[in-house]
Amino acid sequence: MTALTGALDIIPGVGFIIGGIIIGIINTPFLYSIGKNAKNYLTRKLRNSGGRQNVLNFLEGYRDSISLLQSLNNRNNWARKIQILNS
Repeated sequence: MTALTGALDIIPGVGFIIGGIIIGIINTPFLYSIGKNAKNYLTRKLRNSGGRQNVLNFLEGYRDSISLLQSLNNRNNWARKIQILNS
């Protein structure tokens, strides 16, 4: 497809427009079907597992992030620990 639209670029001015129209005609149904299938999949997923579990996952992620920030905030010694190994 890229070769075809690239070949149309030989036509000054109009080739770019014609190539865009061809690509749009080909991609529009493909992207529409992907979007429709993704929407149906997510709708079924939310109906089966419920939105409650998704909210709980978000809250657990936020709690983990906050606890990590609190542990960094309570840290007193910020010096790097370098261990030199004798060979």
